[in-house]
Amino acid sequence: MRSLCKVQAGVIYTEEEVEQCVCSVLANVESSLSNGSFTRGNPPEIKFWSAPLYDYKSLRQLSTSRNQFLNEKFSTTTALPAPTLPTLNVELDTGSLPTLEELKVFLKESRMAQDNWVPIKSTSARSILKAALIQRKIKSNVSLSDGDGENIEDITTSAGAPGRKIAGSMFASESSLEVRGGTDITLDALDAYLKYLEGTGKASWQELHDKVRFAETRDGASFRTLFGNAIQLGVISRRRAYQETIQYERDRNAGFLSPFGYSTPTVTSAVDAICSLEWYWLLALKSQVSIEGNYPLKFWRWKGYLIQYTSVGHEGPAVLLVHGFGASLQHFRDNISNIADEGHRVWAITLLGFGKSEKPNVDYSELLWSELLRDFIVDVVREPVHLVGNSIGGYICAIAAGLWPSLANSLVLLNSAGSVVPNYSFIPLSKEGRTSWLSRLQARLLLLFLRSRVGGILKGYYPTRTERVDKPLVDEIIRAVSSDHTVYVLQT
Repeated sequence: MRSLCKVQAGVIYTEEEVEQCVCSVLANVESSLSNGSFTRGNPPEIKFWSAPLYDYKSLRQLSTSRNQFLNEKFSTTTALPAPTLPTLNVELDTGSLPTLEELKVFLKESRMAQDNWVPIKSTSARSILKAALIQRKIKSNVSLSDGDGENIEDITTSAGAPGRKIAGSMFASESSLEVRGGTDITLDALDAYLKYLEGTGKASWQELHDKVRFAETRDGASFRTLFGNAIQLGVISRRRAYQETIQYERDRNAGFLSPFGYSTPTVTSAVDAICSLEWYWLLALKSQVSIEGNYPLKFWRWKGYLIQYTSVGHEGPAVLLVHGFGASLQHFRDNISNIADEGHRVWAITLLGFGKSEKPNVDYSELLWSELLRDFIVDVVREPVHLVGNSIGGYICAIAAGLWPSLANSLVLLNSAGSVVPNYSFIPLSKEGRTSWLSRLQARLLLLFLRSRVGGILKGYYPTRTERVDKPLVDEIIRAVSSDHTVYVLQT
């Protein structure tokens, strides 16, 4: 505040954000400025800037159907060069940067009781299940063979030869699969990625090409793994990454872009990932200016992915509602207020891969979703909850409550679906291979069938109250599955 007064700032520019925690910070800053005292009389104006990939005119008029959005054929915007900021002739006492030890002391002293949960997130569901299986075998006096527990082994990807040091590495460590560094390093890594099929004598490029083979766990998954953090942190923008990718494709094809697809898998992976990132960002932005339904939609970023949720109520026990397969938090649209009115604070979440939460190209499993619930409780709710799950959501809630019992005050299962076999036989505890073309075809055919039969299928789940299968429910489910990204969930 003092610095703003000294420089007599009239405008403060900040990037447009969609994460609820960041939006809350910006709201607090704006409130503090409005209550501050400034020599010019008026507090600085806060202006938001963004770097959209698509040249759309209005967020309010933006379609929430990705297929319809793509059919409108918006042009893409060109990345701007980095601006040169003027030097301020104002002497400010900025102080000294704190040391690492000082930061550790500050974090320790400022830690709240809820923060003691943070270590819970460091233990994966897979490792807990492995330990439980081994312990059960020991208690039952069953001799352990070399293969026991093999299918639930925690797999840590080693993306480089042991002890190998590469000068000018683009990665923080040999085992890292995330490109680290400034804009120039990231752009060089992107160039190396796009030219994966071309030969190279550069050691750093060879290292990145090695990483691609580890990161490509599914067709097209490598780009998000390698560059997701760099784009999220703003090292390069989505539109700069898109521009570089399309320019490479044009150079490769004498300035021509084929309407039948891209010439290399890396270009396809990059374009798909960038456009997907942009689309879910737009959905999140639209929710801030246009409230759809009865509750304000909020977004939380989990492992780089945007997760949709809502919260209602200010006092009472915490309740977390988890929907079933193919649904979203809107499934509880008529339950949230009733539960809140009974004296509860209610959270409802849309799981990764459903509704308006992101649908990334990853391997989906019960363990992935259970860890999502764990982290949501720790990071967002920040206290034990009453877990309420419908259909497969009940199964996921049961897994989360069983693996991390300190996070659940109670467990309520509504028409729960999923495995109840004690030896966890249904849980895909081993790493799966790449999805075959046959499974992708089967998933697409299943989607076509489900889209045409959504109403009839839902009425089968509401035999005594078929009126609950209303148009908003059917439309939202059809909207959510009208995207190729939905196939990612159906493949598992």
